[in-house]
Amino acid sequence: MSKRLFYKVTTFLFALISGFKVNFVGQLGANEILAVLGSTSVKNWKKLYSDIPDLQRVNIGYLVFLGFQMLSDLINHSSMENMMRGQANIIFAVIVTNFLARMIWKSPDSIIYYFVGSILSTMIWKASNVEDIGLEQMSVFKFTLVPMMNSGMLIITWYLLKKNILSKMGLASVLIAYGIFCIAFDARSNGMVFVVLSMLFFFNSRIPRITFKNALMMLVFLAIFFQGLFSIYVWQVLDGQIGGYHSKKQLEMLEDPYNPMNLLIRGRSETYVALLAIGDKPVFGHGSWAPDPGGKYTYMVLKLHNDEETFEGKFERANGKFIIPSHSIIFGSWISAGLGGVLAILFVMYSFYRRAFAMIVDPDIQYSEYTIILFYFMIYLAWTFLFSPLPHIKQSIPIMLAFVLVIYRKYELMRHEEEDEENEEESLEVQEYSE
Repeated sequence: MSKRLFYKVTTFLFALISGFKVNFVGQLGANEILAVLGSTSVKNWKKLYSDIPDLQRVNIGYLVFLGFQMLSDLINHSSMENMMRGQANIIFAVIVTNFLARMIWKSPDSIIYYFVGSILSTMIWKASNVEDIGLEQMSVFKFTLVPMMNSGMLIITWYLLKKNILSKMGLASVLIAYGIFCIAFDARSNGMVFVVLSMLFFFNSRIPRITFKNALMMLVFLAIFFQGLFSIYVWQVLDGQIGGYHSKKQLEMLEDPYNPMNLLIRGRSETYVALLAIGDKPVFGHGSWAPDPGGKYTYMVLKLHNDEETFEGKFERANGKFIIPSHSIIFGSWISAGLGGVLAILFVMYSFYRRAFAMIVDPDIQYSEYTIILFYFMIYLAWTFLFSPLPHIKQSIPIMLAFVLVIYRKYELMRHEEEDEENEEESLEVQEYSE
């Protein structure tokens, strides 16, 4: 087996076994154990930092986060179990990100093997329960089929771009059609990701020429366009034409369903409540796996869902041990590690977008086979940081960070080589002319 194939297969295996969990300092994935086993060489870490300097900076951000997490745990007298779980989460974020960066550095197409492994992992660990759950439940489509279809869509578009089979308009049409399909079947967030993705991909050549005035006009147009589409969506869902029972019920409970902010507050109520928890301890936070004594914040979430009558039953089943609901990496890091923790996480986020934006304005990358994957990760990472729980820093964030930092570095080194060759040719021409 060649070395490049070895790294591709290892990446595939990493994604494949991600669905298998063991109880050790919380839930530990089999893929995280693989990452640890593949990260024991100090020499490899030093080489990786030398090859990809941005990766070292991201790791420093995580280590700062870890330092503030330890401080918050000390101040809040966090239990040993919560302390170990919270701090291990950050340590594994570093290990997994470095592991995947090394795989992609050795073979950039490893990202495709990751997607294939993800599809099979979902089929093995999640889709096997589909018959027991019932396909009529939208949660099956949303949480089982959609992740597989997303990975499949990214593989297909990568291949079409690589082989130059379909036009830009054709690819954008495929993406927007898939997005509308997801919205119609109750996967709103995912559908919107692909609708935005299709627009970014289609207009990507114009991005470098956008001025502040044009950007402002475009934002106004998009806001009006989005409100129009959202109104049509609400009308169709309430009329029973599209969407599922969950969406209809959610919209019917809103005082003004045509106001997207009302839906955001209800649909992402944990994020809203997290802001209130931050206000109570803004500097040092509440500590790892921030406890919610008495269920104050949990009750707020249930009340926003008009489900507060279930609080007592849930409180008894949990033996009064709730954690503060946040469902957001940004706000979750602030709750658990205070102001220093959230600033460290924002630095990690900044490091990603600094390189991602540099690539989308580069003509050499705008039309590469990785363009759609890059745009997808840009949108998905923002959504994950805003609306996914803190453990995602070791679950879904590492592959996005590793991919963007590695691909940027690859293109940067390629440009340096081209510049060196041009300078060498010019010096030879000057030498010949002088002779």
